[in-house]
Amino acid sequence: MDLDGEPLPHAESGSNLARAAPFIAEAIVDLLRRYKTSPPDVQSTLAMMLGWMARGLESFVVPGASRAAQRLADELELGDLTRFRWRDQRGLMKDPERGVFHWEHVMPVSDTVKALLALEDPTPSTIVPILMRTEIAWILKIEDKRLPRKDRPDPRAAYVAAGIELLAWSQNADDHEDGAKPAITE
Repeated sequence: MDLDGEPLPHAESGSNLARAAPFIAEAIVDLLRRYKTSPPDVQSTLAMMLGWMARGLESFVVPGASRAAQRLADELELGDLTRFRWRDQRGLMKDPERGVFHWEHVMPVSDTVKALLALEDPTPSTIVPILMRTEIAWILKIEDKRLPRKDRPDPRAAYVAAGIELLAWSQNADDHEDGAKPAITE
C-alpha cells in the first residue's frame, strides 16, 4: 500500500521514491533523534526499525537486472525481470527455493542505516538524499556471492569490481540528487 492506502502500482509504472521519500524522512527524523539519547538496548531496537524502513523503500523503485540474470530469465521464458518484485520470485519467476535469482539492494540496507545514524543533526533535507540512493537489481545468486555484503561506499563500483553487468540500473537512478545518468549497456 502507498501512503494513501492505495495498492502500489506494479513495476511498469516507474519509481515513486521521489514522492515517498519526504514522508518517510519525516518519520525517520524523530527515530534518529531518539536513537542518540536512548540506552543501548533501545538503540538496538531503533536501529532495527530503521533497517526495516530502509528495506521497505524497495516498494517504491523499479528494479534493474544483470545481463546474466536476464539471459537466464529469457531462457526460462520469464520475460523482462524488471517487471517482477521480490514476492513474485517463488511463483511467477519459477524459483520456489529462491536459489537462482537474488533481489539485491544495490546500496545495502545496513549501509543506508549506517548513513542515517551518522547524521549529526537529522532533518528531512539531510535524510532524503540518503533514501534516494535506494536501488534494487535482480541478479543471480552466484553473482551475489561476489559482492561485499556491506560497506559499499560506491555501490555501483562494487558491481563493476564484481564483474556484474547491469543491463539497466534501477529506475530510481533518474531520481538521484546529483542528476547523474548511469551508463546503460546494450
